[in-house]
Amino acid sequence: KQTDYSRDSEHSREDILTKNERKGKELEDAVFSFISSPGNIPGYHRELRNVYVQRPDGSTTEIDLIMIHDAGIYVFECKNHAGNIYGSVGNNTWAVFYPGGEKHNPPNPIRQNAGHINALSDYLKMQRSCFYSCVVLGREACLKKVPEDDSHCFISKYQNLERKLMNQIYHSSVRLSADDIGTIYACLEPLTKVSEEVKEKHKRDIREKYGC
Repeated sequence: KQTDYSRDSEHSREDILTKNERKGKELEDAVFSFISSPGNIPGYHRELRNVYVQRPDGSTTEIDLIMIHDAGIYVFECKNHAGNIYGSVGNNTWAVFYPGGEKHNPPNPIRQNAGHINALSDYLKMQRSCFYSCVVLGREACLKKVPEDDSHCFISKYQNLERKLMNQIYHSSVRLSADDIGTIYACLEPLTKVSEEVKEKHKRDIREKYGC
């Protein structure tokens, strides 16, 4: 039998998850607006959001945002957690401590995005070196202990995204022609138009895998 305390705890957890989903959407909107607005990003590029790629095992991975740029394919994972964040590359989940003491263990965004990139690499039959992982956290995130950036991945709060993205682009050579970008876009654009059934199944798979 559920106690009042357990019911209250479940409701509190559900409230946090619902709020995080809403805030996550807001962050995705902000990042997409930035990368897709004319003049913000140098070079030729095209953008996609909410791309569902099927893995070889039949499961589906959802990618928040993709920017196909002449310097490579930038894959964005957006997490709008408003709390103290701790995590490492090897953990399956990270820890977020919210004001008031509530703790949440979301999927490790670095590993999550690596999975996205592996799926894209397989789907497009392109080398992993053509992709760059961009993990973007919200303005209210406090990065207490997270991995350092490396040559193929950065972690950034939204307010630092422009600086980090520009730095990566400026230090990259041209990899893709305008024709390449158009071809890749044409391959991925249909994957943004999946059924509600596919979207719901993906959400269920995530909840079962991570318990969230």
